[in-house]
Amino acid sequence: MLLSVVCGISWPLALQRGYEVAWTLPRAGTRELWRPVTWLVGVVAVLVVLTLLGDVAGGLSGPARVVIRVLGVPAVVAWAWWTQHFLLGGRVAWRPLAPGAVAIGLGLVGLKVLADRLLSTSIVNHEAEYGPIGVVFTMLSWLIALSTVLLGGALLGAVVVARRE
Repeated sequence: MLLSVVCGISWPLALQRGYEVAWTLPRAGTRELWRPVTWLVGVVAVLVVLTLLGDVAGGLSGPARVVIRVLGVPAVVAWAWWTQHFLLGGRVAWRPLAPGAVAIGLGLVGLKVLADRLLSTSIVNHEAEYGPIGVVFTMLSWLIALSTVLLGGALLGAVVVARRE
């Protein structure tokens, strides 16, 4: 359990450092350690709520389901925007973070579409072929893709802002 907590906290710490590198900021001090921890707790809470909403949305009719999905895209972009601002401790203004938020949001929506189409099949196939370790490899691959979207989108946003200047 301790290993899970340490590994769980290291992910937002690495994400925070990646955002600092993208924006050429100095490393946040230990006084800012609460930010990645708080972010991780928030992400877990949001995932629980989204899971519960997904169960509710599964029983909704077509138009209501479309409305939820249409509202979900701006919500994901807003979350990505807030994530960058929060993990950077407000050292970058909101406006320059917008292109990265859009890139992250669109990347996350793309990952969601791919996961809906491929993830279950991939898990079943890899479990049958490699056993339980195949499931672990599949999940790690998706976590790497998620991290790539979260870091790559922010980097793309920082490059876009730098090019504009």
